[in-house]
Amino acid sequence: MDNQPNDFQNFLNHKFSDVLDDYARFVTQKEEQVKTRTNKEEEFITQFLDIRSKFIWPVFSALKAEAEKRNNIVEIETEEPHSFTIAQPISEYFIIIYVYLKGLKNIKLVSSFAPKEYRPHLCFYCDFNAKVVRTHQSTIGPGHGGYYGWQSEHSINKVNQALIEKELFNWLESLVKEAAQSDYY
Repeated sequence: MDNQPNDFQNFLNHKFSDVLDDYARFVTQKEEQVKTRTNKEEEFITQFLDIRSKFIWPVFSALKAEAEKRNNIVEIETEEPHSFTIAQPISEYFIIIYVYLKGLKNIKLVSSFAPKEYRPHLCFYCDFNAKVVRTHQSTIGPGHGGYYGWQSEHSINKVNQALIEKELFNWLESLVKEAAQSDYY
């Protein structure tokens, strides 16, 4: 036997070691990228939560108080991220308002006519991947059609009380217009 390292031993001592060093640098770089992205996402989420508590919630609450004085049904909900499935691992932050206008012949229709997400609603949704605030709405209700889908998209620094009130007013105007055509009134 000779004392010279064989080709495989040479590979292990030099080339494989270089490959592992390259991979370790790659992993470190990816970890830093994830940390930077996570910090930016957390900053964006914090901004959204601040807007939600300072502007969106009070505007929705004022509408709720006024609407309920007139015997309408209003619900406000918020969502925090949590796991769903492997295919869709995390939901995102949002605030949503559901409004059921009075005048239905049978108000029990509200609870049975469709899953909640298809009922009349306006939602401000925090899309932390795209770094925008989106609005989703439905003006569809018992006995009438309407619109269901994404409505608008705003950069976080443009979301203020005036924009929230405008979005809410436009949605309510569309909802009332659609509801006025209902056979249930």
